[in-house]
Amino acid sequence: MVRGGSFQRILVAVDGSKESMAAVDKAIQMAARNESELIALTVLQLPVVHHYTPAVISAAIEKGVTEAEEGFGDVKRMAEESGAKIKTLMVESWLSSLRDSKLREKGRSRLDSDGD
Repeated sequence: MVRGGSFQRILVAVDGSKESMAAVDKAIQMAARNESELIALTVLQLPVVHHYTPAVISAAIEKGVTEAEEGFGDVKRMAEESGAKIKTLMVESWLSSLRDSKLREKGRSRLDSDGD
């Protein structure tokens, strides 16, 4: 939503890659300049459950949450140093993990997927 020529909220996806961190940097600059709320989003890909025990799944979730929180710490520090207001959001995704697993079974990846 635009407010007086500036955005009220800016959403940026964070996965820890060099490209996402470059996007974070640009989003922080925009948020600080426009006095916008910055929302940093990460998707925690959960393991496919059909061959894992509950303990393995729990450990994988714990590890993913810890890594995401560490990454958010860096993003929060960057935002605070620039004077940007920031909120973090972590969502869980079983489906993307399941889809990736099915594609690997076919010897394919998301990049060469035809939508199946």
